[in-house]
Amino acid sequence: MGDLTAHFDWAEFASRDGAPFPTEVLNHLPALAAMLEQLREALAEEIGRPAPLIVVSGYRSPAHNVKVGGVPNSYHTRGMAADVVCQQAFPSMVQRVALRLQTQGIVGGVGRYAGFTHVDIGPRRAWDETTKTERGGVT
Repeated sequence: MGDLTAHFDWAEFASRDGAPFPTEVLNHLPALAAMLEQLREALAEEIGRPAPLIVVSGYRSPAHNVKVGGVPNSYHTRGMAADVVCQQAFPSMVQRVALRLQTQGIVGGVGRYAGFTHVDIGPRRAWDETTKTERGGVT
């Protein structure tokens, strides 16, 4: 059980360099976690069993974002993005469900990568790791 939402803890979103959450991030994380709850539920419906999401990258301090090669204005630095995996589903399925939720206005950005899925609560756009080119709307 989480202390942020039913299934997510504040600690899951902590910057890997140990930097504290700025106020802006504290204000955005509840909405991000709520979106992830909806993604988790939609995935569970898709596969017919619980589909826990693992946050592999949540908030990134500006210094940590530079260290991992994140884009300068990353939604991760604002507490508005998470890279997630689901051990019960391939990344392609997580991505397909995230794109469906995007059409419903639940998910903003969807980044498709081989080993994980980036989702955020920013504006609607999508990209993949081969092009790394953002396109508005669903691709």
